[in-house]
Amino acid sequence: MINSKIRQAEAQVQAEDAPVVSDRQRIAGIRGNRAKEKDKERKRAKSVATSEPSSEPATVVPLSKGADDYKYP
Repeated sequence: MINSKIRQAEAQVQAEDAPVVSDRQRIAGIRGNRAKEKDKERKRAKSVATSEPSSEPATVVPLSKGADDYKYP
């Protein structure tokens, strides 16, 4: 019984020593962390999305057989 009271008193002292953070400060911290994580994600995604420009031009595939002469068939 005495030991339980001692543990309870120690827990209460530790709880009092813990910093008291208001809801406003806690939410501001959450928003700040969210902004940092978004920036990290954007930087990571940007490096993946960019690619080296090709030094060779692409081959062009013609879709029609030739130039239209607009004659009546």
